[in-house]
This record gives sequence, C-alpha cells and structure tokens, in this order.
Amino acid sequence: MKQRPDRMQQHFIICGLGRVGQHIAHELTAAQESFVVIDRDAERLSFAEKNNWPTIHGDVAIDESLLRDAGIPSARTIIIALGTDADVIFTAVSARALNPDIAIIARASNPEAADTLHKIGVNDVAMPHQIGGYHMASLALRPTVVEFLDTLIDQTKDFLALEEFHIHEGSKLIGTPVSKLVGGGNLTIAAIRHQNGEIVINPLPAHELSDGDRLIAIGPKNHLSLLGKAIDKQKSSSST
Repeated sequence: MKQRPDRMQQHFIICGLGRVGQHIAHELTAAQESFVVIDRDAERLSFAEKNNWPTIHGDVAIDESLLRDAGIPSARTIIIALGTDADVIFTAVSARALNPDIAIIARASNPEAADTLHKIGVNDVAMPHQIGGYHMASLALRPTVVEFLDTLIDQTKDFLALEEFHIHEGSKLIGTPVSKLVGGGNLTIAAIRHQNGEIVINPLPAHELSDGDRLIAIGPKNHLSLLGKAIDKQKSSSST
C-alpha cells in the first residue's frame, strides 16, 4: 500500500511531472526513496498512479495548501520542476515559508531566473539546457570519463555506485581516521567536504573525520549500504 504523504518522514516532494519530473521520479524510485508528486494535469497523474507513485492533484504555484498536504513540514527535500520560471519562483517562496529548513532544488530556464531563485533561498538550481549542453560537450571531449561517471550514478547498476554520507553533530565517528571507516574493504572515500566548505580530494587513510563532514564514497552498492548503516548507528548512539 502507498504511504500517505502527510504521514511520511524525510521524504521528497516533486512539483511537476513533465519529462524532467518523470525522470526525477524514476531515479528516486530506483534509489528506494519515499516521495510524493504534485501536478495539475490529470493525464500525468494517471501515469504516476500506474507507477504506484503517491500523488496530489492541483496547481501548487497558486495553492500552497497542496504543500501541506504533501507533508512539507517533515519532508527532506522539495524538487520544483514546473514549466515556467514564475511558477517555480512562487512555489519556492511558499516552500521556504512553510519549512525554513527544507532543501529546495529548482529548475530555471535562464541565468536571471536562477539568480532570483538563489536570492529567495533556493539551495540548488538546475538549468536543463545548460546541463544537456555540458553533457554533450563532455561526451565529445572525454567520452570514457562521462561513461564512468554515468555508471557511478546509475541506480540500476549494483557493481559500482557513488554515494554521499553525512557525519552528524555528536557522532562517535568524529576523530576517526578514514582507514577505520572503510575497513580495508572495497570502498574508496573519493572526497570529503568539511563544514567550512573546504574539499579534500582522495583523503589520506589517516585523515580524521570532523563534525558536519560530507563524504563521497565509491564502491559496490551492498558495501555502501553497510557503510550508511554504520554511520547511522553511530548517529543514533550519540543521541541516546
């Protein structure tokens, strides 16, 4: 049975189920993440229902109550993939007002709209045309690199994946060297982003973890899953 949106915790909200929104939904499904879709088009919502995705019908750009119905107070991230910049901006303003801490990812059609979205508190902005052009140019210039990176982020591949982990405040892993975290297995910590924004590429085995670190790890999916559980366990231990 599908979970009710207002009872979800740490889920994603997708606003807009056009071609971009559908790709987002498929990726979240492959990652086994909980999410709810909001769209005003009945045909698109019918497509969502066939995929067993939780849906809410309505125009989120003019009716912020739909965000409440989607459980925005307890949501992890809202992804705004609506068709016009105006609709995206109105929705982003409503989302930030209803949940000051939620991560907001929004679509923009041009740099001016992207700049406006950043000013109103959107965390990350994607411009599909720019991303598509960059990807095509990269395929022409460095195809093997692109193929490797695409493999890492492909949720359907089990033999190798790329994942991000967060060392939370008070975690017992703070001060632990990277070598102990990976345990000599098949995992590689490709980079660490410290809380101050500094990024350490290919950290040495003796590099110690700090409060708020974001880790980027590469390895088989089952090993990454075990690492995630170990990090979550240390987080739970620190809060008890």
